[in-house]
Amino acid sequence: MVLQWKDIYSIGIEDIDNQHKKLFRIYNDLYDAQQKGIASAMLDEKLQELYDYTKYHFTQEEKLMENAGYAQLEEHIKEHKYYEKHIDDLIKSSEKGKIMVTLKTIDYLKDWIITHILGSDKEYSSFIIGKA
Repeated sequence: MVLQWKDIYSIGIEDIDNQHKKLFRIYNDLYDAQQKGIASAMLDEKLQELYDYTKYHFTQEEKLMENAGYAQLEEHIKEHKYYEKHIDDLIKSSEKGKIMVTLKTIDYLKDWIITHILGSDKEYSSFIIGKA
């Protein structure tokens, strides 16, 4: 399923919202490639792009939380590490030919992105905005 940005996904911090929108675009490219049955090399490339940008985005979020003195920073970092590892494991398995990027895999990635934004990200943004 294609991810479409809705106001509900906004956490109220423009830079982070823009990064989330880019994550949506990368996810949608990955979904589109999978749906069209594009060669696994293209899927591997899109998974790598998702991993790289996710790592960048998580670093930005973590700096923001650290600078604000967010008490749940360590818990949030653990969530980030879990997701990074999951994507990294998918990349490694895919490159070794052990798995194909299936719709189930794509759905997992989508669900995690949405759940994380609507849950943990909304929590830290409320804290940061409340301090402003």
